[in-house]
Amino acid sequence: MVLAVSKAVLGSVNFSADLERSESNLSPSLALQYGDADRGMAYFKVTQGFKSGGFDVADQSGLSLEYQGEEATAYELGWKTRLADNRAEVNLAIFRTDFEDLQVSAFDGVRFLTTNAAAARSQGVEVNGRWQITPTLYFTGSAAYTDATYQNYTGAVCTAEQKAAFTGPGSCLQDLSGRPLFASSKWSSNVNLEHVADLPNGLTLQSNLGVNYRSKHYLATDLAEASLQDGYASVDAGVAVVSESNRWRAGLLVKNLTDERAMGYVMNVPIFSGARVASIIPPRTFGFSVTLNY
Repeated sequence: MVLAVSKAVLGSVNFSADLERSESNLSPSLALQYGDADRGMAYFKVTQGFKSGGFDVADQSGLSLEYQGEEATAYELGWKTRLADNRAEVNLAIFRTDFEDLQVSAFDGVRFLTTNAAAARSQGVEVNGRWQITPTLYFTGSAAYTDATYQNYTGAVCTAEQKAAFTGPGSCLQDLSGRPLFASSKWSSNVNLEHVADLPNGLTLQSNLGVNYRSKHYLATDLAEASLQDGYASVDAGVAVVSESNRWRAGLLVKNLTDERAMGYVMNVPIFSGARVASIIPPRTFGFSVTLNY
């Protein structure tokens, strides 16, 4: 009875497998730099990386036990400079990473399985910097544009709607080639203001206000439209008192000050076709911390 129910509900079948893997990889890197950190510099980097393949024991059909090793080649061209007598800094980077056999953990309606997307690419531009506006007021910020897509991914798990309409033999698969990577946003940015003030008895008051933003992105590995989260911004704030010589620090922190509600992850509910469950980002949260250094 247990085997019959497991087969009907979870798709489990009896199978036998005798598999082994042997892998080796050389991951070189090359960096060129012109200039220095004090006057500004330009640089170019090429790096190769590797993640070994393996076997996924979550597979109960014997069809997706093995997944291949992942390789990535990253290119970055950048520029760093300091301005206004070192009171300001601006950094710019243009990047691209090409993936071969990108390892993807996808939910098939019952369990998470590790499979491979044949090719993917993430490319874009990022700028970040800092500025000491006054002797006591500091600004830091960054912004990035990222175009991250599957170049070739024909064996992706279907959405619940696609599975319901599927009538062919075998398993339902979809082609996500040209679609964005899971959880990737085109735009992201953050800005932060920090103020430092002297208090009596050698104490220092530090206060900060930060805003983080990311544009719309998919939160389910099958890129179902129900998992598309609109862009949103969250605000964090904090205040702390620091002793002279930084022996101790006591602070208050508020995360998600505006109590922004947004999804953090979306997945299909096992067995119940078409149903989904979503987690949300933490609501407005207050914290208090004390740090002692000795």
